[in-house]
Amino acid sequence: MAAERGGRMISPEALRRYPTFGGLPDATLRAIAMVGQEKPFKAGTRLFDESGRLPPGERFFKADESADALMVVTQGEVDLLTVLGSGKQVFLGTAVPGDLLGVSSLLEPREFLLTAIARSHGALIALDAARLRELCEEDTRLGYQLMRQVARDLRARLAQAVAQLAGMS
Repeated sequence: MAAERGGRMISPEALRRYPTFGGLPDATLRAIAMVGQEKPFKAGTRLFDESGRLPPGERFFKADESADALMVVTQGEVDLLTVLGSGKQVFLGTAVPGDLLGVSSLLEPREFLLTAIARSHGALIALDAARLRELCEEDTRLGYQLMRQVARDLRARLAQAVAQLAGMS
């Protein structure tokens, strides 16, 4: 489980700073904080990879294709890339503090669709996705707020990808 490997515990106050969790009741924030840890990363670190083919030592989280953590960038920048059928790697954008990573951990089939490489040193909050999904089922307000933010993030990334594709033609 990603949230258990090396990292600092997080506080409800740390979560409150981010739009995804702002406005949630204290008890809900405490429950979310219990399933997460803050993890530092160094520039050049592959946080996750869409192919699942990286050697274990090069991966920030688990060495398989399963997306098991929802992440919030707290410091630094993370580049998002994908590999086309031709083998060409394409830059899709950069995640900055407050952005979500690993939203695939909340959606079936829970596999990463992008590669994320740290552009700079930084940190993120990694939330155990299985436990977070349980919390969402117990607290519909949390579930709705989280899925609304995920939908916003996915829409923004899709719009960015469409703009890039339009520029390629």
